[in-house]
Amino acid sequence: MAATQHNTFALEQLSPDFGFYLRTSSVLAERQSPMQHIEIVETPQFGRLMRIDGCFMTSERDEFFYHEPMVHLPAITHPGVRRALVVGGGDGGAAEELLKLPGIEQVVMAELDGEVVAMAREWLASIHKGAFDDPRFTLRLGDAREFIASTGDR
Repeated sequence: MAATQHNTFALEQLSPDFGFYLRTSSVLAERQSPMQHIEIVETPQFGRLMRIDGCFMTSERDEFFYHEPMVHLPAITHPGVRRALVVGGGDGGAAEELLKLPGIEQVVMAELDGEVVAMAREWLASIHKGAFDDPRFTLRLGDAREFIASTGDR
């Protein structure tokens, strides 16, 4: 899909009285998966941004505020992390951070919607930085609860 050029605002309403808005310069990609509506938009302030069902998920210029603390703070409390499970995380940012850890052998990502991963793979390389192609990375599509219940891995 070719980028749709426009100069408008993307709004995320959090309550009847509060929300966020960002100026967008183009819609780069848009898909309706069986589960949700996924968009990649270009913004002047945050670069490429992923929205799911109208909610801001991640963006190129501020993703580290989310992914680094989510991964590295727990990792330092558990020295010697060798294997990790990411529940959700279809943008690949948490997996990318986990793969930086010394000694990490395996990162499994259980993601419900493969379209989120496909969109991130295509449009958000600056967030996942190739994590999806790392030999230590495994993607499990489907319900994470079912995956956790069915695996013997811990």
